[in-house]
Amino acid sequence: MFKKMIPHIQKMANVSTVKISATAEASQLSAMQVLGEMEIYVEGVLDRDTELKRLQDQRDNLSKGIASTEAKLQNENFVNRAPADVVEKTRQKLSDWQAQLTLIENKIKDLE
Repeated sequence: MFKKMIPHIQKMANVSTVKISATAEASQLSAMQVLGEMEIYVEGVLDRDTELKRLQDQRDNLSKGIASTEAKLQNENFVNRAPADVVEKTRQKLSDWQAQLTLIENKIKDLE
């Protein structure tokens, strides 16, 4: 299905090469976008130092959010008084942010 679209993708994205693979892996300086279950990598568009700074800022913001959410979940008044679905959503948000933080920290290590 996607192979038929390669010429259109090349034109719209202004790229010369499009590869479609179920096992593709991103290079260190690839931009990545996730669309549903599909990951799109664009190589050669990132500046290492700029990307490292962006990831470090994102890591710092996530760390602050995680600390704040952990503090909220450690507050017995919040856990006991908030509706169960709110507490569960907060726990899920914390879990999602922790997973994102791990991915970002790994990407930072790859770039350093």
